[in-house]
Amino acid sequence: MRVSKKYTVGDAYGGLRLLPHSNAGALHADELTALRRVAPSQGMMLESLRPDLDCHRGAPDKEPGRRLETLEAAGRLAIPFTTGILVGIGEDRDDRIAALEAIASSHRHHGHVQEVIVQNFLPKAGTAMHSTSPCPNDVYLEAIALARLILPPEVHLQAPPNLSDAFGTLLDAGIDDWGGVSPVTADHVNPERPWPDLDRLREVTEGRGHTLAPRLTVYPEYVRDPDRWIHEDLRFHVMDRSDAEGTETTFCILDFWLFAIYKFERVGEERTWTFIGLFETSTGVGHLAE
Repeated sequence: MRVSKKYTVGDAYGGLRLLPHSNAGALHADELTALRRVAPSQGMMLESLRPDLDCHRGAPDKEPGRRLETLEAAGRLAIPFTTGILVGIGEDRDDRIAALEAIASSHRHHGHVQEVIVQNFLPKAGTAMHSTSPCPNDVYLEAIALARLILPPEVHLQAPPNLSDAFGTLLDAGIDDWGGVSPVTADHVNPERPWPDLDRLREVTEGRGHTLAPRLTVYPEYVRDPDRWIHEDLRFHVMDRSDAEGTETTFCILDFWLFAIYKFERVGEERTWTFIGLFETSTGVGHLAE
């Protein structure tokens, strides 16, 4: 892997005080290893193990075996990992169970799956599946309940609150995490679905007997065992932002997102990333910024 320009870990953690979560798709072990030095946690949605889904056609990165290998490689490398399934993309109940059982098996072997996202499909204008029906709510809630039954109890279960109108029912079905909810930035994958107001999210959460609390990208269980799960270059930065329980010490609201933009090229076995610039978004407006 060659990168034409680098920013130091100190720039990210010292100046911006960010702990990034890397979600770069189906990566090879060497790529996961490189990211482990700069990201306390990583992730990749398994989505489904069904090989004939129309939505995955022409996307070799979505090949089930390829994704399973990434999940396994992350476990061998002791990377706190987030994965999950998509519901309503053409799969059926048996497919969802198979994917969840594969995730559970990998975690039992390596202990690395910190959370599983169960996300419902909603059609989006301008995409190939714009006319596809949205995931029925009863099917979605059943998938969450199945996940809670199939996954080991220490694996956290997440569902995005902005993709469900009555999001309190997600708690009833078995989730214990809302994911990356921001009061100042949009869901960049689903910008047409705004995040719920934090006061409303807290009201619904507490109304069902739970507590709304901030966390780091890496879950407390892994923060409390840093020698195993956190790269030595990151341990100070992670512990500096954690309390004795491994949770976030302060609730920091950022008014921007900062992305590194690279041009990716693959020639045979050679993979090259050429740095383009940093893309900053603020109040919905983005620009390249050095």
